[in-house]
Amino acid sequence: MNIAQALQKPLENLNGQNVQETFQTIATNLFNKFYIRCGKKTFYFAEVEFYYYKKDVFEHDNDIAYKRKGYETGDLFYHLSGVDICFNSNEKEYGGILVRSLIEINSDNENSIEHKKIIAGPMNCVRAMLNACKKQDFVPQLLELEFERQVEPRSTFRYFGDEDRKKILKGQGNKDGDKKLAYYDPTIQKDEWDSVDENGKKKYYYTHRFVY
Repeated sequence: MNIAQALQKPLENLNGQNVQETFQTIATNLFNKFYIRCGKKTFYFAEVEFYYYKKDVFEHDNDIAYKRKGYETGDLFYHLSGVDICFNSNEKEYGGILVRSLIEINSDNENSIEHKKIIAGPMNCVRAMLNACKKQDFVPQLLELEFERQVEPRSTFRYFGDEDRKKILKGQGNKDGDKKLAYYDPTIQKDEWDSVDENGKKKYYYTHRFVY
């Protein structure tokens, strides 16, 4: 499965009823079949967010998704908030997947705590990727794995600030309504939107609590 088949092809059948399932398929493909290579370092995906627009099909992100002129599916697009993995970009369809958290693997044994490091936050991911490319002829690359990982990404709300927190606490969703457009590896992260404190009150933190 190449990157276009993994990321772009599932979007061909997107409609108003299957957004969550379609993005889940893409996230599962990305987490299990691809990685980022930077020099001698390997990075697996731990958390991503979708930003996507398709005319007359998914116009929810028309104010935050944007075109990437000259970029193709799977290209890495750097910007002021981090790095995106691009979708196709044309007049009717565009967007990308923001990389929010990565797993830096320092040996062949990804299950060993001693040999993996969690990189949390979009800008921290960019710094880790670029700093791993110490020589000028090295650049981060999105590549296909030689094996398939066994991750079942979970979905959660994208986070837009305190107003979102208040709405979630009231059971009203967030800016995205009931759509959960962020996906994370539940084996190393805990989604605290669904947690409660000692008094039974819902907490409203984001996903960055690592539990491996």
